[in-house]
This record gives sequence, C-alpha cells and structure tokens, in this order.
Amino acid sequence: MGRLARKSRWRPWQRNGAAGAVKQTLPAGETSTAFQRGALDAAAFPYTYAHVAFKINKNADWFTSNMAPGTSECGWVLNKTAYESLPPQYQELVMDQRDLVMEVERAAHAAQDEINLPMFQETMTQITYTEAQLEEFREIAGQPEWDEWIEANKDAFDSRGVFDAIRQYAEEAKSAQ
Repeated sequence: MGRLARKSRWRPWQRNGAAGAVKQTLPAGETSTAFQRGALDAAAFPYTYAHVAFKINKNADWFTSNMAPGTSECGWVLNKTAYESLPPQYQELVMDQRDLVMEVERAAHAAQDEINLPMFQETMTQITYTEAQLEEFREIAGQPEWDEWIEANKDAFDSRGVFDAIRQYAEEAKSAQ
C-alpha cells in the first residue's frame, strides 16, 4: 500500500516520469531523512506499519486510502547454502510453513492498520481517488510500464501470459473484498 506523501503537489500519474516524477529506491531507514530534507514528495510501503516504523508519518501531511502505486514485498530470505545443507525433511518443513507465515504476517499488518489508520486520519489529510482518477493513473502511468515490461521479457518467457495472470488474480482479489 502506498500511503503517504509529504507535499500535496504530487499526483499519482506523475509516477515513473509520465509527468515529471522520478522513481527512486532507498533503503527504508533513509526514507524519513529524505523526507525531512525535501528530497522526496511521496513514499510507498506495504501497509501502515512501515510508514510508522520509519516515521514517514511524522513528515507527511497526507495519505491515500485507496491506491498502491506499485508493489512492495516482504520477502522470505534464506541462505541458499544453509538451506541446501538441511536434511530433506527440514527443507520440506520450511517450505510447508510458507502459507502459515504469510497469514501471520498479514494478520500482524492488519492489526497495525487498525491502530495506525485512525492516527493517520487525525493527523493528515486523507485522499481517496475516484475510480475514474485511478483508471487515468493506470492509463497514463501504468499501461506504458506494463507494456514495456512485457516487451522487454517476451523472449525470455511468456511475459504477456504472466502479466495477464497477475492482473486476473488482482481483479479476483479486489472482487473478494
């Protein structure tokens, strides 16, 4: 969930240079300092927890309630050598826990959202985009990115098929809410 931005002049369709904005990846811990120094106008993290943990909310004056301008993952990181040295039954045990770990992580983030969202609503301006505005964002900033990714990867794998499957899963998830 992309949630917070420091200055109200930022617009989602400016993502990735579509209208002058530049995407930048920073170590999470440096994001607050970049906000304080005016080097960033917006930040996206998954869920509200990261915004509060890295104190982005202390420098932001608004947040979006219904837009995630990209993906931010909370990955599982394993040392490949250490994992491969485990006996097969332990490797299987680790892999069998993936769904449980993801559910526990989602529940923990949802619990923090219940605490943080009311705080955000009290201390910042909440921006909720209309479906028409979100569609404009997808058209201007999303579609060119998607098309570029599909084209860049079409010789390596079925990039169109992968993209279409992900879009379908996203629509199914959205419908299930």
